[in-house]
Amino acid sequence: MNELIMEIKILSANATKSKYAQMFEEAGKAYYDIARRKEVYLRLYDEALAHYEEAARCYIQIKSSSAMDCYHRIIGIMVKDYRIDLAIYLCFEYGYTCRTIFGDLEKMEEFYKKGEEIRIEYQILHKCVRTKSDLAKYKKDKKKALSDYERVF
Repeated sequence: MNELIMEIKILSANATKSKYAQMFEEAGKAYYDIARRKEVYLRLYDEALAHYEEAARCYIQIKSSSAMDCYHRIIGIMVKDYRIDLAIYLCFEYGYTCRTIFGDLEKMEEFYKKGEEIRIEYQILHKCVRTKSDLAKYKKDKKKALSDYERVF
């Protein structure tokens, strides 16, 4: 156990130095390695999450697809820790990031599908956080309701 703690301290120092030197690939790898150790051996999930997130931020700096592996790990921990709503939300956030930062439509779809699978598995109703609907405005205007419906569908 002491050996593991020492490894983590060394990795942490290396991660900080690499990040400060803008060596983002090395920093990302060190943060990722810290996260794996904290997740697998110590079961410190919140700390592992923070390190996966930091690794992903480093990888994004250099547009490395390794960020996507971090995203998968984060979602896995969220599900394991029964933070299902957040896991679903992150699937869609990360899918969006795959499209906008990496231009990877395949990975975007993969994350979107994962979010849907989790939602279905845990019987969570769809909640769109991106849009709000004011149904009261259609109460007396059925033509507008039909027009807007046809425009969307």
